[in-house]
Amino acid sequence: MVRFTFRLAAFALCALLLAPVTAFAADGSSDFDFLIGSWKTQQHKLKKRLANNNEWETFESELHVKKLPAGMGNMDELNMPKATGLTIRLFDPKTQLWSIYWIASNNPVMDTAPVVGKFNGNVGEFFCDDVQEGRKVRVRYTWTNLGDGKATWAQAFSPDGGKSWETNWKAEFTRVAS
Repeated sequence: MVRFTFRLAAFALCALLLAPVTAFAADGSSDFDFLIGSWKTQQHKLKKRLANNNEWETFESELHVKKLPAGMGNMDELNMPKATGLTIRLFDPKTQLWSIYWIASNNPVMDTAPVVGKFNGNVGEFFCDDVQEGRKVRVRYTWTNLGDGKATWAQAFSPDGGKSWETNWKAEFTRVAS
């Protein structure tokens, strides 16, 4: 019985050592894989940003996410009541960082500076410097993979270089069964 147990343990160890290592564990290139597919979303946007405003516009939308070829990243289409948005997320294997670009139909110009960052566990933070209504701001996107077909996203601006933040757009995502 001891020999059988030893052989079984040795076999299991060999199988474990020979198993392929996933990119997720190594470099973060699959950090956004949880997002692939279709989602219903509840969106909340501040009506006026960086104005000590607490009036939110709330609306539902649909998000459809697909992978890009050769593991470059993914892209999504966000169908909202007043506009359609497109996000392109690109993974750089050298820096192991994600760059996220946003385009909206009501302002069809791609972001000149992507938000850049990575995940730490189930939370990803992505930053850039931008100008909003003539004012320099630091931008932060926060993605949280809640598991079980749920996720959240938030956009925040900082007018003081990251000392304080105002969340001005947030969303809850629920996966649509395929």
